[in-house]
Amino acid sequence: KMSAGQWSAKFVEGYGFEPAPSAVQPALDNPFRRSVAYQAKVNGQRKRWAGSVERRMEGLSSRSSSSGGGSSVGDGVVDVGGAVKKFCREGVPPTLRARVWAELSGARAMQEHEPDYYKTTAELVDREEEVAMEKMNDDEEEQKEAMQDSSSKSSKRPYAVDVSRAGSVSQVAKEIEKDLDRTFTNHPWFRSAEGIAALRRCLRVWSHREPDIGYCQSMNYLMATCLLMCDSSEENAFWLFAAIVKNVLTPRFFDRHMYGAHLETLVLGHMIEKKLPKIAAHLKALNMDVTVLTMSWFTTLFLTTLPMETTLRVWDCIMAEGNKILQRVSLGLLKMHQEELLAIQEEGPLYMRLTKIGDKLHDVDRLLSISFGIRNLKRSTIVRWRGKFAKPLQDHLDKRNE
Repeated sequence: KMSAGQWSAKFVEGYGFEPAPSAVQPALDNPFRRSVAYQAKVNGQRKRWAGSVERRMEGLSSRSSSSGGGSSVGDGVVDVGGAVKKFCREGVPPTLRARVWAELSGARAMQEHEPDYYKTTAELVDREEEVAMEKMNDDEEEQKEAMQDSSSKSSKRPYAVDVSRAGSVSQVAKEIEKDLDRTFTNHPWFRSAEGIAALRRCLRVWSHREPDIGYCQSMNYLMATCLLMCDSSEENAFWLFAAIVKNVLTPRFFDRHMYGAHLETLVLGHMIEKKLPKIAAHLKALNMDVTVLTMSWFTTLFLTTLPMETTLRVWDCIMAEGNKILQRVSLGLLKMHQEELLAIQEEGPLYMRLTKIGDKLHDVDRLLSISFGIRNLKRSTIVRWRGKFAKPLQDHLDKRNE
């Protein structure tokens, strides 16, 4: 068994994933990562982030703190300035990501504003779990036969808490429990009792803090990524996750109806028509709605679409420039594969290709170059179209839930 401290080097530099691809984190084994060129690239990133950029980050820290971690540009981020934005597009060194992301997202400011919150609330949710287990033990005799039958058939990990019969545990806790052993199954730490417990605790503290949002699928991947980037520090990971949801993503992104995420897909559909008319026409001719697929791109911030190395570079940009990057990278991903997609003339094969479109996309520099090369896609344009789709979407959701 390895302690969290022993995992640290893998978390920051190699992320600790096993090389075999999985259904939720495709093509993790990147040959380029093992090359001399990759090491030269990382060394170059570290040099660029040293010195003057460190001083810029100190300036950013003071602005982030004074704004309480909120936005000064209206898109979930502080105004970082051109230099920091440029360096983020080129990539943040792995060893600096936790600090840089905490500053850019406002996580550090949020944590400093409530320094004891995570520890206190984590103790509370741990006690709730103990109470649930005590209730299960009290009921053990009368349900012994049913439990024995269940345990003989169950394939759950032995350290995953069975909360399905514990009446004192909320429905949110049950939903979290279902997803714990589905999270990054090719990462040893998330197969360990320690990793499962850390992820569970972070997600339950979050649902306790934001009961109107609670928990939904994909939050497990986002929180797990925050844990990896923060060297398994639960408190730092929690505040980074909180800042992403509250400061960076579109408002109501993860509410009960996923309003913000649905809004982004509607805007993307319109942007495809405007920026990629050939793809839009091709999809329409085959009666395909690409926004159904892109919903998962947004809710996991590309974690289940792109390789980890590529995804983290995209996150560097999201932290620095806000949620408009969701639109840019989605359009860039489609544009990068435009000729291939146009050549597929049947709905089924096209759908299957779109589901695997980013699996082996290790050339993140090319992806970002194409994404940022799409012209006339300003923040103000995206905000304007969000405004146009906002009321029709809300009306649709209200009608559906009558």
